[in-house]
This record gives sequence, structure tokens and C-alpha cells, in this order.
Amino acid sequence: DLSSTAGGDSPLDGRSAVAADFDGDGDLDLFIHNLQRARHQLYRNEVGGRSLELRLVARQSQWEAIGAEVTVEGPRGPVTQVLARGGGFESCSPPELVFGLGSAPEAAVTVRWPSGFVQKLGPLSPGRYRVTEGEDGVSSLPMAGTRLPDPWPPGLKLGLGAKLPELVLEDESGAPLHVDPAEEAQGGRLLIAFWASFCGPCRGELGLLARLDAREDTTVLPISVDVPADRPAALALLKELAPGLRPRFLTLDEESNRGMDELIDLMRLPVPTTLEVDAEGRVRAIHRGPLEDPGEAVPSGR
Repeated sequence: DLSSTAGGDSPLDGRSAVAADFDGDGDLDLFIHNLQRARHQLYRNEVGGRSLELRLVARQSQWEAIGAEVTVEGPRGPVTQVLARGGGFESCSPPELVFGLGSAPEAAVTVRWPSGFVQKLGPLSPGRYRVTEGEDGVSSLPMAGTRLPDPWPPGLKLGLGAKLPELVLEDESGAPLHVDPAEEAQGGRLLIAFWASFCGPCRGELGLLARLDAREDTTVLPISVDVPADRPAALALLKELAPGLRPRFLTLDEESNRGMDELIDLMRLPVPTTLEVDAEGRVRAIHRGPLEDPGEAVPSGR
């Protein structure tokens, strides 16, 4: 199991996986459907390198060429794949077969079609090709060349420059609060600080957050991610270490927290995490870990 080493581990309940070249760069990316909260994940493969991507077009065999065996004489010997559209639970594999070539400039290809016809091709240079049953040669296909976006910071579903939606929080009594980040900034900057009572670094920065909130150009919105049973501890900490900060909590009501659910993924959010938001409600910086410098609370671009 190399999921953790490869960066593909997840606490979600994965049920379907599809490996395909989603960005057309010659390697296989991985799309996962998770049962838990119907989340999807797309893992971008950055291995790169030379490859052959083959799409089969049947004439005498089953129309999708299912069952065709394709062998590529790679740099370390022959590699065979069987075209099988079924790829797992409630998922379907793509019609293309991708073969990595490493440093090899070309490779010979043999296709054994379900009809029994054997077709030898190449050697072919790295690229994307259409192979038609019974026809000599191949047809070149353009590479997709689509750049997949960079991943969001862990635990967040937005990046720098994104405009925050209205947030639904709870006060210390559990009453709902609708917060417009742009209005909360009051023409200056807003620091949205995610913290928890069980987090030592969070406790260490509460005093600094209170001092920053006292500045004319800065408003601090502390949002505790504590579960309801731990909220009394969070309130006690705020009263002791940052009495000027208003206690705010995440709501666990799924109907009410849609704005917040579009912003964070609680299962992956490290605390403390602080968002710096401008007067228009847009994220200008993201800071991981406790704040340190009162004069420059959130280093730009982090």
C-alpha cells in the first residue's frame, strides 16, 4: 500500500476509481468517487515521460474492442494490456490504453483483436494514435494538453483571489449567525482564524489575535472547530486569553452550513489556519500555523 507515500491517501470512503489521462500529458491520473458526503477527488499524476496512448476502433470484433490485447515492446521488454471497459465498482475505464516508454524513442505494437486478427504496427514514436482493425498504419490524434488546476491548500476549497460566500456560524448560545465577509472587514482587512481548544498553537496565538482585532484596520473573526461538547472549553479560553474576541463556532447543521461547506473540508483542515480577506471579501493570503509578527500578521502568498 503506497497511497500515503504517493499522496493519494484519504479519510473518505472511496468506492470507485478510474485511471485515465485526464490532462493529456501521457500519464494516468486517478479519479475517485467517495461514498461519504458524495465527494470526488482527482489526483494529478506528475510523473510525465514518453508514452503511447492507443484508441482501438473495431471493424469485425465487439464494437468497443473489449477484450483486445495490446502488447508494446517497451524499454524493459514486452508489456501487455487488455482493453476492459469495466474498471471497478460503478466505474468505467476509458477506451484508451496508455503505455509508458521511459527513455525509449519508439516501440513496436501488436494488437490481438477479439476476432482473432493479429495486427503488427510500428515502431511508433511517443504520441496518441487511433488503431483500426484490419487497416495498415495508424492515425495520429492530438494530445489533449489540458492543464489540471493546482490543488487547493489542504482543508480549503478555494485559493488566493477567491471571493468568500456568506458564512453561517453559531454564537455561544448556538443561535445561527449570517456573516458577510466583505461587511465584516469594515473597509479594512478581515482575519478569519480557524482554531480549536485542543490545539496548543491555537491557544498560543489567541492573545495576538485579540491585539490585532484592536487595530483600526483589522477585524478578527475567530471560528472554533470544536464539537459542541468542547465548546465550554473554547469559551473559557477566549475569556481568559482573548476577552475582546467574539466567540464563533461552526454549525453542524448541513442545511445551514452550505456557505462554510463550500469553504473548508473539516476532515483535512489543519489548525490554526488563518485567511486574510480584503474589503471586497476576497482571499489575499493563507497562513498555516500560529501567527507570529503583530506588524505583519499574515505573510503574503503563504
